[in-house]
Amino acid sequence: MREDLTRRWTAGELASAVAISQSQLGRLFQAELGLSPMSYLWRMRVDRMAELLATKAMSVASAAAEAGWCHPSTASRAFRRRFGVTPLQFAARVRTVGVARQLAGDTAAFVAVDRDLCEPR
Repeated sequence: MREDLTRRWTAGELASAVAISQSQLGRLFQAELGLSPMSYLWRMRVDRMAELLATKAMSVASAAAEAGWCHPSTASRAFRRRFGVTPLQFAARVRTVGVARQLAGDTAAFVAVDRDLCEPR
């Protein structure tokens, strides 16, 4: 799943891939991660989207598509649920912190800004 976020995974496909039932897969995910398999997939996609927005100059729609989302609006809602800010707000903060770091020579003064950037919920 992690290697192919753009694939349209189903719980049945995931269960078949590891030769267990869907219900057993759900129990294992819940026990180990506290999430359903599909919630975990969404989280990985949102995290990938955040990584793309932080490291590349790309639109939210492009980052969403590259992270495996079919619809940017769904990706944006999931992003906001996870990080508490929209993807646009996140990208703007990342750019602001990046510029500030360059101006300050990457000093410790901006560590607190990094921490406040977007802590996952």
